Amino acid sequence: MRKFDATGTLAEPPIAPRKAKQNERDEIVVLESAFSQMATRIGEQWRALGQQDRERRELVANISHDLRTPLSSLHGYLETLSLKADTLPDTDRRRYLSIALA
Repeated sequence: MRKFDATGTLAEPPIAPRKAKQNERDEIVVLESAFSQMATRIGEQWRALGQQDRERRELVANISHDLRTPLSSLHGYLETLSLKADTLPDTDRRRYLSIALA
């Protein structure tokens, strides 16, 4: 148990559990077998969590990119309206505003 680290893996591969003889009820053999199964299961779960975390990060990056592009365009039109409010003709002002709203 002490060799099981925080990453969900063993520092060393587990010792292959001994096979109990047919009528043998050795608690150590049972414990070794249970620990080996637990270590394997935790390792699988840890790898699955790592994969899910990578997929989550990729999804957030993709969504962020997809939202940033239209927001930048919207920001550009609104900034133009704000900076040139006094000099833009009314038709251009309405066109920029309709593009920003769309």
